[in-house]
Amino acid sequence: KWQYIGGVLNPETEEFTVSLNHFSKYALLANHEMQRFDDVDGRWSENYIKALHSLGIVNGIPYGAGYRFDPEREISRIEFTKMVVEALLQTNQIEDIQQDMPLPFTDSSQIPEWGRKYASLACSNNIISGRGTKGGPAFDAYAPITKAEAAVILGRTLDDPEKTAESNFIDKNRFPSWARDSIELLWRKGIVQGDSNHLFVPDKNLTREEAASMIMKWINSSY
Repeated sequence: KWQYIGGVLNPETEEFTVSLNHFSKYALLANHEMQRFDDVDGRWSENYIKALHSLGIVNGIPYGAGYRFDPEREISRIEFTKMVVEALLQTNQIEDIQQDMPLPFTDSSQIPEWGRKYASLACSNNIISGRGTKGGPAFDAYAPITKAEAAVILGRTLDDPEKTAESNFIDKNRFPSWARDSIELLWRKGIVQGDSNHLFVPDKNLTREEAASMIMKWINSSY
């Protein structure tokens, strides 16, 4: 599929300008099937969101006569799982399934119907294992996903032959032991970075635009 990379049209000169960070095959196309999100223009995440939409990984939320993305809303665990699995399917890194497989989660019945396939694929490909509870692992589909949890999910899909460079996050002491290696791996791949204070904040809930940024950088790092 073609991936949206943004750009600006100068109507006076009829020139189109775009910033590129690597060589590839590019084309100027009109895609009339792309939804226009009313709440992403001018945001730092705009190109990430539109790129994911152009790949069919995210869609807008109907709002009046148009669509919204709700970039500042926290993203749920099942929403994030869908985005990751959809990207893996489209790049042929995992195989699709024709029917739901049994799920090992104590709350499997609470996973929405549209998300069961994604949860099944994520589980069968060892991408997600659930949150530990006294009764066993729970998927917790509607709960917000934390930055640490998102890092682990993406980290499980990546190879890391060189475990050399170490991040400069100053809150490493707050990294959960189960997420430390994945956070460092994503930092080495350029998928995550700290804030202006060099903090990662692993227990912070991820927003929809932050998820779009992570996933788009993860996709690009795989090529």
